[in-house]
Amino acid sequence: MFVIIAGCGEAGARLSNSLAEMKYNIVIIDREQSSFEKLNQEFNGITILGNAIDIDIQRKAGIEDADIFIAVTGDNNANLMAAQIAKRIFKVNNVIARFNGHQVETVYERQGIKIIYPIILETRHIIDLINNKFSNQCLCWQLSGIKICKSFFSSKAVKKKVGEIQIPGHFTINIIFRQGEAIIPQQKTVILDGDSAVISLKEDSVHEVSKWFNDLKEEKLECVSP
Repeated sequence: MFVIIAGCGEAGARLSNSLAEMKYNIVIIDREQSSFEKLNQEFNGITILGNAIDIDIQRKAGIEDADIFIAVTGDNNANLMAAQIAKRIFKVNNVIARFNGHQVETVYERQGIKIIYPIILETRHIIDLINNKFSNQCLCWQLSGIKICKSFFSSKAVKKKVGEIQIPGHFTINIIFRQGEAIIPQQKTVILDGDSAVISLKEDSVHEVSKWFNDLKEEKLECVSP
């Protein structure tokens, strides 16, 4: 799947790194060359220096062949303008724009642009944590079929290395929680009894991956959309 991302700030870089690890074809656009330094050394996508609201820059990025266009710059107006260009001029099927603030008019969603509100997502996550539901809940990004879950490792995973159980392109361990601390795991990180993790995986990998976790069962996953 071919994804174009506008904005290589913290959100854009993390999104690009994660999707690239899952073998998506990524092109990321930013106006500052230094912004691309946030990308992992292993990032194998394409970077384009320019303004995403420039039609020629979007065309250079390959917008006419894109499956998904995501605008996550730090500028609300730039995100909405870039998204409209992708949707209205280049007819991209799946277009997402981040908007920092209160909800905007639904005119954008009527145009087929999905608006993501970080403040609403953050509020949902905090409420989930307060209600202690997050360990059994899976947040689904419906457009790409990716699930992001938190669960405790099962006894089968204990003493194994992260690299032994990850499935490139299908299942990634993003963060391990251990005795109140968060760890960004390496391939050689050993899983210990009592560890939990935030993971990302494709929907068709849930059954295969579930053996490594206590609560990761398809029938138990309650999904919510951003």
